[in-house]
Amino acid sequence: MMYMKKVGRTLAAFIIAVAIAVTTFGSAASAACLGSAAARNLVNAGSVLSLGSIAARHNIQIYSAELCSRGNGYVYELMVRGNGGNVRKIIINAQSGQRVS
Repeated sequence: MMYMKKVGRTLAAFIIAVAIAVTTFGSAASAACLGSAAARNLVNAGSVLSLGSIAARHNIQIYSAELCSRGNGYVYELMVRGNGGNVRKIIINAQSGQRVS
């Protein structure tokens, strides 16, 4: 039980560090990302898939997410933990659910 608490604290610190890094060093593309209210409206309208459906489809744990406009559509920029346990950034087409990178 103590191990899980330590892992939880370490993971929380990592997520905060990633959020700070993304906010501080974000690319020009991140300027086109939407706020949570706008993202929620698009999900509720059925214009984009929910994060829950993306997580289930790709069998991933999502630690942070941004919904960004790209071209004529939207993508999710996600920090995820996959089956192997490694944390990485992936980009998913928010309308089709297909992995972009």
